[in-house]
Amino acid sequence: MPEETVASVQTTFAPTPAPLAAATTVPFPGTAVPGPAIPTPIRKFSVVMPAYNEGKHIAANLRETVKALEGCLPEGAEFEVILVDDGSKDATLLEANSVADSEPRIKVKHLTRNGGKGLALQVGCIYVSGDLVACLDADLDLHPQQLKTLLEVMDRTGADVVIGSKMHPDSVLDYPLHRRILSWGYYVLVWILFGLPVHDTQTGIKLYTREAL
Repeated sequence: MPEETVASVQTTFAPTPAPLAAATTVPFPGTAVPGPAIPTPIRKFSVVMPAYNEGKHIAANLRETVKALEGCLPEGAEFEVILVDDGSKDATLLEANSVADSEPRIKVKHLTRNGGKGLALQVGCIYVSGDLVACLDADLDLHPQQLKTLLEVMDRTGADVVIGSKMHPDSVLDYPLHRRILSWGYYVLVWILFGLPVHDTQTGIKLYTREAL
């Protein structure tokens, strides 16, 4: 499937919608644990995956994401993976297209220059068609099987937004102390500047209802 090139994007903000249910944070287990499919009635599930210079891994990671979605979504639920190449300088676009050519559920969008993760996510969300939308980092630092946990929380709580958090007390992590200190410092800065009640705004896995976007 040929990619679609996006040279520039203009975003128009709609009037403020009605208040959403409170966002919910969930922990990360140390490893992805397979389990039964989620009972939530899902018609179509969209995953937006921004990628920059992931040429060595993107083909395998896209296939792994498709496999994980096949295993954790309810039977009959459709899904799509929207890979946004953020102006990569390596073979990310070529490798992603090679997988998309044989997997119609993968759609590749291409930014002509690097605009950053935020812009890539914005572009990807323009093209989603699912009633639930997940954002997932292309390096799979957080395995897509963990979307199962976010879906369970959304189903149980009725939240419109579920955010995975490495700072959750139940998270099982293995990363250096200096990164933990930086993460905590960033959280404090965001809280001071914006009063945002979310501990881990930079986590690479989030789940939204279509209406919340």
